Amino acid sequence: DFVAWLRSELDRVGATIPVEQQDEARRFFHRAVALEKAFFDAVYTER
Repeated sequence: DFVAWLRSELDRVGATIPVEQQDEARRFFHRAVALEKAFFDAVYTER
C-alpha cells in the first residue's frame, strides 16, 4: 500500500537528517502538506 510505503520512507530518511537540520526539514514538510491540501481543496470545490 502506497501510504504505508511513503510513511516508512519518510521515517527512514527522516532518521538520517542531522539534528541541526531537523527543524528546517519539518517546516518544509509542513509547508508542502499545507500546499498540497490547498491544491486539492481548490480542485475539488463544490460547484
